[in-house]
Amino acid sequence: MEAYLEDPERLDLAIQLVDARHDPTDLDLELTDWLRSRGLAHRVVFTKADKLSGNQRTRALERGARALGLPPGDRPLLVSAVTGDGLPALWRAIDDACAAHRTNALHDPPPAGGGVLGVNRAERGNGPVRLEPQTQ
Repeated sequence: MEAYLEDPERLDLAIQLVDARHDPTDLDLELTDWLRSRGLAHRVVFTKADKLSGNQRTRALERGARALGLPPGDRPLLVSAVTGDGLPALWRAIDDACAAHRTNALHDPPPAGGGVLGVNRAERGNGPVRLEPQTQ
């Protein structure tokens, strides 16, 4: 798995999911450190927002960001798959990473045997997302 994640042609953004109801685990901390040590772009996403009150959400974000050692401007996203809260912000983060990839792809040759995968926007919703090869 490390070889896959470390290949610069494969990964434009890693999304790290952390349960907002609990403090980040040792494995959460290890993954954050691993991604950071390799210079990989990543966003931390706290899940299960629907299980927390407003005050609990604020405390979870602050406590989690501090525990993971995130810089002050790198606030985690908070999402709920049940209510959809936070999903537009998550999609923006993904869209931004895809846009950056497309911009870089205009200046770099495509990877050998590969291309760009894009999200079929019509497939967005509460179900799974289908990724399709995109022509450049």
